[in-house]
Amino acid sequence: MTKRHPIFFSFQPFVCLLLSLAIFAAKSEQLVVWHQKNDASPLLEQILAPVAQQYSLTLSVSYISTTDLKTALIKSVLNKSEPNLALVPSDFFGEQATLQLQPIPDELHQAAGLEKSVWDFAQLNDSIYGVPVSVGKHLLLYFNKQHVVSPVTQWQQLFELSKKQPIKRPVIGWNYKELFWFINFVPMFGEMPINERGLNLDSKAMNKAIKFYRELSRQGIIDKNCNYSCSIQRFKNGEFFYTINGDWAYRDLKNTLGDDLGVSALPSYQSAPMKSFYSAIAMIFPKGHQSEKQKAINQAIANALLSDSAQTILFEKAGLLPAKKTLREGLVAKANADYADIIQVLESGIQTPSTPSMSAAWAGMRKGIDYYFENNVSEERAANIMQRVAQRQLQALNENR
Repeated sequence: MTKRHPIFFSFQPFVCLLLSLAIFAAKSEQLVVWHQKNDASPLLEQILAPVAQQYSLTLSVSYISTTDLKTALIKSVLNKSEPNLALVPSDFFGEQATLQLQPIPDELHQAAGLEKSVWDFAQLNDSIYGVPVSVGKHLLLYFNKQHVVSPVTQWQQLFELSKKQPIKRPVIGWNYKELFWFINFVPMFGEMPINERGLNLDSKAMNKAIKFYRELSRQGIIDKNCNYSCSIQRFKNGEFFYTINGDWAYRDLKNTLGDDLGVSALPSYQSAPMKSFYSAIAMIFPKGHQSEKQKAINQAIANALLSDSAQTILFEKAGLLPAKKTLREGLVAKANADYADIIQVLESGIQTPSTPSMSAAWAGMRKGIDYYFENNVSEERAANIMQRVAQRQLQALNENR
């Protein structure tokens, strides 16, 4: 008879335990959350932990940059590996068909307690495909009070300020090559990128906006090669007197500059106001609402994120303006005076449409602007490319519906 070592017998239960845990972990259900707010993971974990506990789910919260989030969602749909929840910019709803989003249940809609105007961010035709969590995402003119007594109100003042510098250097910075900044210049010249007839990229307003945008770089007002992190850092360091950035950047800038930080509306051009586009961050449920259990989990998620306590946490810790108007007004009233300016810019801004036409317009503008700067073509040529690319993209989106 073969004698077995006693260590073997003592090790056997341990191996069995590990295998049991591995099998349990593989079978345990997860609550997978994706978002594009880079400092929000701990906050979302805090808010959603009770939901995960209630339904015996393992909570997994991941940050994915806005640039990569749409691609990640599309891949997850193709691979059948969708997250339970994603917090996305509201313009994603323009690709509802590609993302295979289902309309939210009536019960979820009715229980959310949001104003009708807020639902517009998540509505396409007669259906609602998500739940807004925060409104805003609009651009502001920030200035350093150590260098600026009274902020500029006209773009011409920035041209003049640049000329007065003893050494030629930029006086303002932003993420110059990112479309989210460029698009705000277009309505200043009299037309929108899309209108009631559809795509409107091949227009005189677009031609003028492209030309003006390039002049800002050519005349040294801005460093075109200074991206987001570069521009915000050079503003913090005092190298730039001004920066254009979103409401989401306010708390970071305030923590660095303190009382030296000023907030203002975007400059006008030849008496035409420059209005900021604004949108929302919304919940989507890529796994859908098909089973009763999934409906209940989605409802619990929405209840948690729209609770007054969660909306307050997201405002105070991450700078996200609440979707609920009454709560937003109450929190802003208690905050510092800068928030009055932030809200004023929001209320005078332009709501970014959540439509296939707008999604297609983004794709067209990206192609046209890149081609313009890389090949030194005319503004008219760039705008024409924008229109043609957007038309093809819109056709593809419509075919997926």
